[in-house]
Amino acid sequence: MLIRIAPDIFYDEKYECVTIQAVRKEIFGTRKFKDKSPWRKDFKAKIKTVSTSKLDSTAASVVHSTAEEYFNHRTGRPYSLSPPDKEIAAFALSNSWDVSTGDKDLIDFLNQQFNIRSYSSLEVLNIWLSKKAIVWNEELHTILNEWSALREKPQPEKAKSTFYKLTGKKYPGP
Repeated sequence: MLIRIAPDIFYDEKYECVTIQAVRKEIFGTRKFKDKSPWRKDFKAKIKTVSTSKLDSTAASVVHSTAEEYFNHRTGRPYSLSPPDKEIAAFALSNSWDVSTGDKDLIDFLNQQFNIRSYSSLEVLNIWLSKKAIVWNEELHTILNEWSALREKPQPEKAKSTFYKLTGKKYPGP
């Protein structure tokens, strides 16, 4: 959804965002995204991926072995990470990047095993607003209203409060 608010998210450095090929493939190749985000085709050319040269093979190996050997402290069960989740973690570890995801197991894995921070979509939006990378308006708020209709993951209460302080508008979603 963030790409609809900032279509140049992966081209303009002011957004400080990258994505990987595995995520791009998921967006355009899985039923979940086809059903949930039919508008995604409009942004296909805007989703530029980071080069695989940014992936350190040692970090990838560490992520894969750690995901298999350790348990999630929150659930007490093994981490349930897909191959793209592991690749995201490996890129983040390789480059000291934070991550934005709603996947609880990936969030737990990154934080518990590597102390990598994960931001919710609304937290990312708040960062952009506070850095004046975007200026909030009614058109953007209309897009944000769709997050609730599309059953986006609930956003942190603190992020909702921050959003209100930055825009004067109530966050419309869960």
